Amino acid sequence: AVLCLLLVLLVAWYRSNLPASAQPHVAVIVLGDIGRSPRMQYHATSLAKHGCEVSLIGYAGAQPTSDVLNNPRIHIRHIVPVDPPPSLPFTIRAGLKVLSLLSGLLRLLLSGPRFDVLLVQNPPAVPTLVIARLIATLQAASLIIDFHNFGYSL
Repeated sequence: AVLCLLLVLLVAWYRSNLPASAQPHVAVIVLGDIGRSPRMQYHATSLAKHGCEVSLIGYAGAQPTSDVLNNPRIHIRHIVPVDPPPSLPFTIRAGLKVLSLLSGLLRLLLSGPRFDVLLVQNPPAVPTLVIARLIATLQAASLIIDFHNFGYSL
């Protein structure tokens, strides 16, 4: 586990020293079905309209809007969910799901371009915010949290 963490930190450090691109690159992270998140799709299209390259990261499912699909500045990258066997106890299945989400999100954020900004939908916060904060720190990127449903939860 320590070796894996050191490898992730080494890759992130290397990527943080890469030169920045001409246009800002923004990761819009949805911890859910991209097609069922109109708010984050709107953020992606708005950012692309203003000259940003956008990586829209989330689960596959419903079809995103045509504005998202037809925009050459928006690149959809899917998180592949892992479903542990139902025979396992719930706590173990939940833990495995969180670990697979962590590794999948880390892989997507470290294998693509260097990001200038990470825009994260919240809730859900676990484990997205931890990974986004780590990547933002390692890549010297800004972290923006979209607290949708915040008023409802008060």
